[in-house]
Amino acid sequence: MALRRMKEHGISSIFVLTKERRLTGIVLAEDALQAVEERREGFKDIIIEDVPRVSMDTPVIDVIPLLTETKFPVVVTGDDDKLAGILVKGSVLAGMVRKGDSVA
Repeated sequence: MALRRMKEHGISSIFVLTKERRLTGIVLAEDALQAVEERREGFKDIIIEDVPRVSMDTPVIDVIPLLTETKFPVVVTGDDDKLAGILVKGSVLAGMVRKGDSVA
């Protein structure tokens, strides 16, 4: 199911959330594909739990170094630690360039 959703949306990873929308981690498409090929029962062993995250009040300027240092999107969480959004490196940098801001 995870692989199908990634393919449908053209993404290479998918976030895993609890029923309360709290982040568990991220699953990469290549890891999911390997798990399917190996006929594994579940995805628990391929969930990467160490995912970069920031709060909703984190200034964008503080997020830029995090985005450039990680290969994953950065998760934005609310006060209740629930998923509020996702910051993708290309989208944030493209938005800054369009607005004429300096990324350096």
